[in-house]
Amino acid sequence: MDPSLNEKIYHIILYFNQFDVVWKMKNNQDSGQLHLSKRKRRNEIPRDWTLTDYNSLF
Repeated sequence: MDPSLNEKIYHIILYFNQFDVVWKMKNNQDSGQLHLSKRKRRNEIPRDWTLTDYNSLF
């Protein structure tokens, strides 16, 4: 992999670890909540997870 690409990926990971994931608003609703609900319906994540738990996957 290109070293400059590795560096960019590294900085992106550092940024999200420091500032957390920022979800867009969609129809006056946080799209993070929409994703969370969908993953719970599909049984892809535990039903008791919060958005903070879900964001920690990233």
